[in-house]
Amino acid sequence: MTRSAATLATGFATLVPTANVNVAKTRIANAFVAYFSEAVVAGSQANSVALGGAPKTAMVAAMTELNTSGGAAAAIAAGIVAFWGGLSGIEASVWDDVPLWLRLIPGSIVPPDGNVDLVEALEGAFATCQATKPSLEDASIIIADAIHGTQAGGTVQGMPMSDIIVDPITYVIDMLTDS
Repeated sequence: MTRSAATLATGFATLVPTANVNVAKTRIANAFVAYFSEAVVAGSQANSVALGGAPKTAMVAAMTELNTSGGAAAAIAAGIVAFWGGLSGIEASVWDDVPLWLRLIPGSIVPPDGNVDLVEALEGAFATCQATKPSLEDASIIIADAIHGTQAGGTVQGMPMSDIIVDPITYVIDMLTDS
């Protein structure tokens, strides 16, 4: 599932500071949705509308410690892990344009192994930003690179329709007689 750190950095660079933590969570999640919208499975690009549903909602809800001192890294990491969890069961809605010969298996999403390193990666990025005082654009790149570095991989499994429908004529007859 190819995604671009530059897309995530652009999303972060456009964040407007706010004192409202719920608005901040939503803006971070929107940036992640834009980033994840680049994920392609079997030639089908992720549907940003579907990503804006359960995955985004799960991400926003999981970022409970975002406004606590030192809690941002853990909150964003929890949000990203929850986002991946929110994909489970809706794979076919997210990648709704897969070839007709392939059926995505609900609940088969496998997050990247790097999710376990998210807190450490974000804490390192935040420490770099505090030490170097970069511009908003440069800070966005540093943070996006830290997240992107943990997001390599991640899979969703599919099953060839030939494994599901052995005899298409029997399948059609069964469908017509079941109605």
